Amino acid sequence: MKLKAWIGASVLVVGALLQASPAIAASDVLVTTDWLEKNLNNPKVRVIEVSVVPGVYERGHVPGAVNFIWHTDLVDPVRRDIATQENFQKLLRKAGISSDTTTVLYGDSNNWFAAWGAWVFDVYGVANVKLLDGGRVKWEAEKRPLENRVKVPAAGNVVVKAANQELRAFLPDVVAAAEKRSDVQLVDIRSADEFNGKVFAPQGVQELSVRAGHVPGAVNVP
Repeated sequence: MKLKAWIGASVLVVGALLQASPAIAASDVLVTTDWLEKNLNNPKVRVIEVSVVPGVYERGHVPGAVNFIWHTDLVDPVRRDIATQENFQKLLRKAGISSDTTTVLYGDSNNWFAAWGAWVFDVYGVANVKLLDGGRVKWEAEKRPLENRVKVPAAGNVVVKAANQELRAFLPDVVAAAEKRSDVQLVDIRSADEFNGKVFAPQGVQELSVRAGHVPGAVNVP
C-alpha cells in the first residue's frame, strides 16, 4: 500500500509530474482532506465512496467519486461472502482503477464501510489503497466541494489477485479463540450496548443477528 517515491529535479519538473502521477501522501494508509482536494484532477487518483446510508452519495459527493454500494457491489449476491475475484475485478475496472492508480476510499459513519471496503481491496491484493482521514464528516465540516453529477470514468486495467485467506478469520478460528484453544485475541468494535447485549444493532440499522451479546473472551473497543 505504499506510493512509489519520486524526486523532481526542480519545481517545474515536479509540477509537470503532478499532472501525470499521484502526489506523495503523508501516510501509507491515510490521506488528508487537503491532499485529496489538491489531487481531485490527478488522473492517477481515483476516489470511491462507500457509505452506509442510501442516498448520501446522490445528494452530494466528492467531485469525481464513484459510488460503491456495500451490500451489492462488495458482496456476493448469493452467498454471505465478499464479492468474487472476477466480480470485484470488473467492479474496479468499471470504476477506472488501473494498476498504477492510487485509490482513496471514504464514506459516512466515520468511514465505517469505507474501511471495510479497503479491507476487501487488501484481501484481493490491490495496491495503493488509502482512506480519507475523517471521511465525509470532515470533508463536509471543512466545506470542501461536493457535486451531485455522476461521472463515468474510462475503464481501468487493474488485475485482481486471488483472495488472501490469511487476512480472514473463519468460524473455526473464532470458536477456537472463544474456547481458549488458541492464542488469538478477539476484538469487538461495536458499541458498548451491542457488546453487552442491550441492543442488537445501532439505532436505525437493521441487523440480521437473532442473538444479543458477544463472543466469549472478546474485548470491546468501540
